[in-house]
Amino acid sequence: MQDGLKLTKNYKELYTTIKNLREYAKDNANDEFARLSCYATYDSLVDILPSKEMIYDNNEMKLEKLFNSICEKEINAVYRNRKNYQVTVDTFYKEIYKIIAKEMKSKQQEFLPIDISSKEQLEILKGYYQTTDKKLEKLFLEYTEKNRIFAMPNNDEEAFGTNFINPLSNESVVLINNKLSSINTMLAITHEFGHVLDNITFSDTHTSRETMRYFFTSPYSETNSTYQELAFLEYLIKNNIYQEEAIRTIKENIVNLHLMPFTVMTSKKEKDESRLFEDYTNDDFIELANIKDEAVDLMTYGYGFMFAIAMLDDYNLYEKFQLLRAPRLDKKKLDREGFTDEVISKTMVKKIDEYYRRR
Repeated sequence: MQDGLKLTKNYKELYTTIKNLREYAKDNANDEFARLSCYATYDSLVDILPSKEMIYDNNEMKLEKLFNSICEKEINAVYRNRKNYQVTVDTFYKEIYKIIAKEMKSKQQEFLPIDISSKEQLEILKGYYQTTDKKLEKLFLEYTEKNRIFAMPNNDEEAFGTNFINPLSNESVVLINNKLSSINTMLAITHEFGHVLDNITFSDTHTSRETMRYFFTSPYSETNSTYQELAFLEYLIKNNIYQEEAIRTIKENIVNLHLMPFTVMTSKKEKDESRLFEDYTNDDFIELANIKDEAVDLMTYGYGFMFAIAMLDDYNLYEKFQLLRAPRLDKKKLDREGFTDEVISKTMVKKIDEYYRRR
C-alpha cells in the first residue's frame, strides 16, 4: 500500500538503461536505425543524469551527426510551413489578448501555492485517471506502484518534467521537477503521462523510424500531453477539488506557457504585448520567430494547445486526432477531420473566455 505520491531519486535503473542502450548500439552495426534510436535516447538521458562526462567513440559521433541531420530536416519542414496557421492565429490571438489584458489591468490578489500532502496528491490523481483511458490509468498505477516516476536530478526552473521512450523495451522514462508546487507537480505528471500514452499507442501502429521522428520532431508531439494537462485541471474544477487553485493555475499557465508560442505564429502585434511576458520585449519575439530551432519548439507547443483546446470542446476530435498523428503535420487531413480554422479559432476564444470568467 502506497503512502503517497513519490518521486524516486534512485537512478540505478536509468544508468542500467543507458548501459544497455549503448551496448545494443555498439553490437548491432548492421541495424543503423535501431542504433540511432538507442543513441538518441541514451544521449538525452546522459544529459540529464548526474554522471561523469561520457566520451563517445567514432561510431557514436557518426550517429550523432546522422541524428542531427534527421532532426534538422524535420525542423526545416515545420519551419517552412510555419504560416499554415497564421491566419487562424491572427483571428483568435487578438480576441484572446483582449480577454487576458482586461483581467491583468484589474487588481490581482496575491496567492501562495497550496501545499497538498503527497497522500492526497496520489488520491486525486487516481481519481482523475479513473475517468480517463483505461490503458492510461493502468500505466499510471504501474509506474507509481513500482516507484518509476523519477525526480529530475538538476531541476531546470522552466521545465516541469520530461520523458523518453526506451526503443528496446518500448517503455517510457518519466522525470518530474521536484521543486514544483503541489498542483503543478500533479499537472506535470498528467502532462508527462499524456506523452507516455501517446508514445506507446503511436509505436503500436507505426514503425520504429516513424516513432523516433514523431517523438523528437513531430509538430503533433505536445498535443496529447497538453490535452491531459488541461483535462486534469478541468476535472479539478468540475469536481470542486482545489477549484480556486486550479482556475488560478490555468490562467497563470495560459500567460506563462501557452500564449507565448502565438507571439511567433501571428503576423500581428498587439500594443504593449510584451508586458504580458516578463523579461521579453516585442523585439525579442521577432528574434525568436527568426531563430529556426526556437520558433519550431514554440510552434509545437502552440499546435499542442490549439488542438488540445479543440479536443476538450469536442471529444470526437480527440478520437480522430489519434488516427491523424504522424511525424509531419498535414493541414488538409486536419481540416477534413474537423480541425478547421473556424473550429480552432472559435474554441480557442470560447475556452479562454470560460477560464477567465471564472473567479
